[in-house]
Amino acid sequence: MNHTYLTEEQWEQQFKPLVTYDTLPDNVPEHHLWTLMEGLDGGLAYANGIHFVNALTYCECEVPWRDGEEYSVELDTEGLED
Repeated sequence: MNHTYLTEEQWEQQFKPLVTYDTLPDNVPEHHLWTLMEGLDGGLAYANGIHFVNALTYCECEVPWRDGEEYSVELDTEGLED
């Protein structure tokens, strides 16, 4: 399996996010879904596919990811307040 790290800007350009869902949608193909997760360090990152542990929201993207590809997108949360 190939693991690729993307910046938020690279992810937006490559996969074209459309809609964010608070719960897992049942009408979106899995290869169009990304999970926003909280990391152990408190940071936020998107991972392709459906995840449940530390999942916060789900994002549907226009461009699907491919089997055998694993992506991580660390979000820049500096300056954001709780």
